[in-house]
Amino acid sequence: RVANGYHQLLMKRRMEESELDEVPGVSAVRKRALLREFGSVENVAKASVEALAKVEGVGEKIARAIGDYFGR
Repeated sequence: RVANGYHQLLMKRRMEESELDEVPGVSAVRKRALLREFGSVENVAKASVEALAKVEGVGEKIARAIGDYFGR
């Protein structure tokens, strides 16, 4: 049980601090939505602009900003 609590704390910290914080226009709410949808920052980075834009609250403009940030 203690290990599970510690693991949950680590996961929460990872979600609170990520490379997505550096992307212009990506708020904490958008970041949570993206991580819920794709599971990790790595998967967000690999996702197409079209897939990113389908996430609630993201839209085409932010999706393009994410794509540009990750070099696509």
